[in-house]
Amino acid sequence: MFPMGTPVAASARPDSRRTSIVLGMLALLPCAMSLIAVAYAFVGDPGFKSVKAVNAYTNTLITLAIAAALAQAVAIGVFAAHLFRSNRVKTELRPIWLVALIFAPAPASIVYWCFYVWPTLKPTQSDRLTLQAG
Repeated sequence: MFPMGTPVAASARPDSRRTSIVLGMLALLPCAMSLIAVAYAFVGDPGFKSVKAVNAYTNTLITLAIAAALAQAVAIGVFAAHLFRSNRVKTELRPIWLVALIFAPAPASIVYWCFYVWPTLKPTQSDRLTLQAG
């Protein structure tokens, strides 16, 4: 972090550690929810003794799948917004990252977080040059 009283350029202001951790959890949440839904589908013992048991099992599975899809949609939106607001992603890489976030959101959001969200806590070389010039 920057020492107290150090002038910080607007591009060098890091996200808070808490925000970065929350975004990391958001990147992992859809993967975790999908794994839970798959595990529930294969391991869950619905005890198909009645129609109510089958309906309850199916409803739970559908609810888990919908929750995972909604979490993934939120993650895509948050990371796409971060992608276009961040000055750390090169302009020519933004369309590639956007396509990756749309068509392969689970791995792309985790990789994007590792490369661009978590490292924002440390200033880059261009940030240091901006501080020295200003």
